[in-house]
Amino acid sequence: MRETEVKKLLGRKDRKQVSDNNLVARGNTDGTVSWCMVFYSKGVLKRYTFGSYPELPLDEAQERAITYRRKWKEEGLLPKEYEELRAEELEQKRKQTETEAITLRDLLDKYEMSRRSFSRGDSERTLKDLRNTVLSMWEPFLDTPIKKITSNELLEHFHLWTSQRVSKQTGKPAKAQARKGARYLKAMFNYAINFLDILDRNPVKKITARETTRSNDSVYFLRTEETHSLYNVLCIVSDRVGQQELIKSGKFKEEDFTEERQIQYDAITLYLLTGLRQHEVLDMHWKDVYLDKKEYEAEGAKGAFFQITTSKQKKPFGVPITREMRFVFERRKKNKRNDFVFPSLKKGFEHTHIGDDRTSLKVINKLMPNLMKAPKIGNKVLRHTFATAGYGLFSNDTRIVDQITGHISRAFNTNVATIKYVHTQADQHREYFERLNAELCNTEDSEAVNWDNVSLPYSMDAKQWVEYNLDVALLEEAKERLEANKNNSDKLTKAKEKQLKEEQELVEYLQQVVSERQDGLYDDDQEVHLSKKKKQLKRKADKLRLLQAKDFESYIETGEPLAHGSVFDR
Repeated sequence: MRETEVKKLLGRKDRKQVSDNNLVARGNTDGTVSWCMVFYSKGVLKRYTFGSYPELPLDEAQERAITYRRKWKEEGLLPKEYEELRAEELEQKRKQTETEAITLRDLLDKYEMSRRSFSRGDSERTLKDLRNTVLSMWEPFLDTPIKKITSNELLEHFHLWTSQRVSKQTGKPAKAQARKGARYLKAMFNYAINFLDILDRNPVKKITARETTRSNDSVYFLRTEETHSLYNVLCIVSDRVGQQELIKSGKFKEEDFTEERQIQYDAITLYLLTGLRQHEVLDMHWKDVYLDKKEYEAEGAKGAFFQITTSKQKKPFGVPITREMRFVFERRKKNKRNDFVFPSLKKGFEHTHIGDDRTSLKVINKLMPNLMKAPKIGNKVLRHTFATAGYGLFSNDTRIVDQITGHISRAFNTNVATIKYVHTQADQHREYFERLNAELCNTEDSEAVNWDNVSLPYSMDAKQWVEYNLDVALLEEAKERLEANKNNSDKLTKAKEKQLKEEQELVEYLQQVVSERQDGLYDDDQEVHLSKKKKQLKRKADKLRLLQAKDFESYIETGEPLAHGSVFDR
């Protein structure tokens, strides 16, 4: 086939064609020329059109026809099938080229956009913190293709950045900020693996769990005997008789038991009994509480419950109201101020909930001097306490604990939940909460509740508790003082021994001097050295005797231990 023959077909209105062994140039009624090839498939004559002249030149059309024929004979591929495979290969190459060019900055943009589209909808504050942290901490890698970023490079930069940054609060290396930056980066790479399908490994994994997680101090929890004590304390500070006994002791004031403080004590009680986050408890409205029989039966529930609508997962869930919780709700209902279960009493904030409860927590901690450790009891500690007790009580079944603490899988997230679903959930978990509350509070065998007074039951009356715990506190103080003075006494004894040793050395030295003088071996410089050593030892001896007399006489009169920073501490 010659090109002159093909050109003659242009502009003709008939279907004349020219061909060779592999290729056919076919004239169309519209004056155009198409390239095609004819072949037999399963005994049927088929034609495949694959381009037009002159857009596809003759030499290229012939090469393509030869390729089609070869693929058909060797692999049994029809021209159309071959072209589809070829298109897929080209698309894969194109995608590969694009993905290889995606930088860390590009990934940050894509990840941020995906976070915005999540049903839970991250706040602007969270997204701003994400962007600023990544841009600041991982700046050297921003314009590097993510496929070229290695684990060793990230690990080296992590340690370098941590050592160079200093926390404004502590003045120490900003480890918490570094850990947060590592978590953000790890999430971005996971997104690239699971959603963009452009990576098959996460290079952040080499930054170890020890370096990217918080210390054990942040997840401290109370032991069983400590939760019993805490519940007793919460009962006492919520009872008028208990409050009066505490005030009589001289350790507490009327200001520790104001109405606002009482609201805070009730909130702390609910932290312990539910394991809920602080905002989930404080944001609770009365419209979400179904306390009376008429209220919960109208919704089809088997017992009292409340729903949380401000969970971290943005999904409402139901919590059954146990006997121990009911005390709190009954007292709050009796003293209802606004739509919130835990209302604020501050001027100008009458239409919102209470805020900071740190002052009330000081009272609670003061009443618990016998803790196994001395954590600052707060919402996080109580949430971990609730979860830990649940793991132990329910045979380490994490599914149960996750459900009752509001840890819900994203796969089931929705912004809509019917009240029927919520109360059904509460009824399903009722037994778990009842068993767990009885375990935490030691109230399984308690007597019947007097709802008229709405006062919490406790195993030890207020007077006994105050007397016992204040005695314990005094005993602990006495023990500490005794131990401090014992340590100081040991220091004095060691100092005496050291003094005696040095005096013995001096005696031996003087004996040597006498002997050397007799032999005429002693010069003026050695005499000066001897005089200095004598004076030095005399000062030490005088200081020791003075310190001993001063500190022990003071201790006998006042009972106070040796002052911190004494000569033995230097």
